[in-house]
Amino acid sequence: MSSKALIGDQELNSKIFQGGQRVAGVLPAAATVSTEEYSTRTLSSREDQPRSTSENPKLPKKTDGSETDDRSLLLVAASKGHVAGVKLLLQNGTNADVKDTEYGRTPLRWAAWKGHDRVVKLLLDHGADFDLEDKLCQTPLLGAVVKRHQAVVELLLENNADVEVKDEFGLMPLLWAAWNGDDVVLELLLEQVASAAVKDTEYGRTPLCWAAFKGREEMVKILLEKGAEVEATDNFAQLWAARNGYEAVVKLLLDKGVNIKAKDAEHGRTPAWWAAWNGHNDVVKLLVDNGAKLESEDNFGQTPLLCAARNGHEAVVELLLKKRANVEMKDGE
Repeated sequence: MSSKALIGDQELNSKIFQGGQRVAGVLPAAATVSTEEYSTRTLSSREDQPRSTSENPKLPKKTDGSETDDRSLLLVAASKGHVAGVKLLLQNGTNADVKDTEYGRTPLRWAAWKGHDRVVKLLLDHGADFDLEDKLCQTPLLGAVVKRHQAVVELLLENNADVEVKDEFGLMPLLWAAWNGDDVVLELLLEQVASAAVKDTEYGRTPLCWAAFKGREEMVKILLEKGAEVEATDNFAQLWAARNGYEAVVKLLLDKGVNIKAKDAEHGRTPAWWAAWNGHNDVVKLLVDNGAKLESEDNFGQTPLLCAARNGHEAVVELLLKKRANVEMKDGE
């Protein structure tokens, strides 16, 4: 890519401080921008994080076919966190809610995504619509939560931004906060939502499910204090906490009276089974000491002892034998 295909800060400053003069060619038509990609469809199977490689909005065209006018300058200035430039353009009457052509994002959406809280405040003070969605159904609040920009989240919540909006993957801000592990943002959102038991569209998981899945002890505590249901969505929280070896999270759920004998819907496996399978000795001990059934078989007739032995987890095998697990049981093969 040639240097002419990019907007340098110096050039941007110059164009903005010409009073928002419409000047064609600041961003040539041949300019290319990278795309933002993130997917939450596989959150239950791998730890994909939302990521962005996009640095600048793809600008709207003027009616004469040129690329740059006050509207496009506002988008770039907001994306770059250029407070003085944004202020000048707004004072000159530039529409605060102009959208770029690629993602349908407003200056506020870009500023929120990049964490430019001063620009966000400036745009809000000039009446920018804080609930406008882009082409991925993301609002400025969702973007700020995804990128963990606490100051921006606070500003948007102070302006009563919609906390129950869902993106194209069915994820609300509260679910994103749980996935990202941002305790501060989570608590800010919990003060605004009606319930901590919201679910995503794809998997039907709650914030507690995702926090337990990731082993976020402090976040699990916060959610439980806010009344999150420990057995929501097929006991996903305790099953995954045990499967991943998060002893502290398992203990928190046990203290809240979670059903220790619950099985997953797909394989009929208990938390103790999963902990034994993965060799999490301390979790197995915790579960057994709290009444987990030693001979609980999955849909294939496999017990915790059998799967631990098959996977070579000697410490778990020794523990289960000390607890008098039945050594005569066979699987269903």
